[in-house]
Amino acid sequence: MRCGLGQSWDGKTCNGEAKEYKWRDAIKLKHNFAGSTAWRLPTIDELESLVLCSEGRHFSSNFINQLFDTYFYYSMFSNKLAGQCRGESYQKPTINLIAFPNTGNQSYWSSSPFIYRDTAIGGWGVYFGDGAVVDELIGGAESRVRFVRDGR
Repeated sequence: MRCGLGQSWDGKTCNGEAKEYKWRDAIKLKHNFAGSTAWRLPTIDELESLVLCSEGRHFSSNFINQLFDTYFYYSMFSNKLAGQCRGESYQKPTINLIAFPNTGNQSYWSSSPFIYRDTAIGGWGVYFGDGAVVDELIGGAESRVRFVRDGR
């Protein structure tokens, strides 16, 4: 979807403010749009693929995941894990604004759970203010939602 859940498309831009949800509520959302009920939250890899860093990017979350276990980099990096855009003068928000207008410097949820010791204790998202992959514990902050669907 071009717009966050709660915004409306007028043919040129996304109007209004996207609604915010806690991760545990966001993963339960179902959405019927354009005659399809196949809309879902993107995985963290799908959501992270939307990040546009005009000056390049630090290591992605996939690279970090290969080097460290979840507990280590969670404790080291707090809730900003990886993938921030390089430099100071990169485009903000860090997303293609023609394809996704009026996104804002906000976080969006993925469907991917944050796992610690075989238990989902939160969810992964992307902060489009700097392109970082972020996590949030269950019961924590609220973020926006943008749905995707497979095929047509």
